[in-house]
Amino acid sequence: MTSDIRKGHRELLEDFIRAYQGQPCLWRIKSKEYHDKPKKEAAYKILLEKYKLIDPNADRDAVVKKINSFRTNFRREKKKIEESRRSGAGADDVYEPSLWYYNLFAFLSDQETPRNPFSNIDEREEENVLDNLEESDTQEADNNYTKEIKCFPSEDNSI
Repeated sequence: MTSDIRKGHRELLEDFIRAYQGQPCLWRIKSKEYHDKPKKEAAYKILLEKYKLIDPNADRDAVVKKINSFRTNFRREKKKIEESRRSGAGADDVYEPSLWYYNLFAFLSDQETPRNPFSNIDEREEENVLDNLEESDTQEADNNYTKEIKCFPSEDNSI
């Protein structure tokens, strides 16, 4: 691919990203529009038309995959920057993003919410598992104590 073609491709992707930014119903998770399916479908149609300039055979799934790829890479770069800052690196040593489109996705910075850790075991089931573990530990300790008694007969029992 020649540099002119790549440059044109990059410009088309920049336009695509800006068009995505212009469709907050696709990314602003706390807005009412985000839950409006007809509005989201219309937004995807707009993005599809932009993306067909890059890939004429593209469909809605290709657009969704491309957006998810961009967002995943953006999050990964953002995480590297945050970890670099947390590590105590000086201002000159903070990680610099290597993605050419990182700044184009800055509008997503306040939309990325960390997931709360969760268990696939409900609370009652988790308590039962913990209770069973405690019971088995207690039983094992009792068994070990009984083995010790058998190994070391008391002084009262003479042989």
